[in-house]
Amino acid sequence: MKYTSVKIRSDIKERLSNLARAKGISLSSLIVLLYEAYRDENRLTNLLKEILDELRRQNRILEEIYTKIEDIAYTRSMHIGDSEVKVRIESPGEVKLPSFVRDNPWLEVLKELRR
Repeated sequence: MKYTSVKIRSDIKERLSNLARAKGISLSSLIVLLYEAYRDENRLTNLLKEILDELRRQNRILEEIYTKIEDIAYTRSMHIGDSEVKVRIESPGEVKLPSFVRDNPWLEVLKELRR
């Protein structure tokens, strides 16, 4: 294995030497450990970015599903005579009938025929 010299500030070299001594390893081994930790940190950072992107994608899908469920929850079917009419409930307790049904005098006639 080949070795080389690296120029670093003397105070940094002293701090690294103290850390290596405290861990019971050589300065060279400490530098290798620090490099591997840095590389692992970058891998973790990239992995976290991928996870965040996936969570954002899933959140968009959940929002689409919620919107569709909400549309289903506020849509009701009514049978008028032999016809089925879909009614969208705008808010709880409020039913918005289609324009051709609102104020239609035949609605009462059809109700009577059904009885």
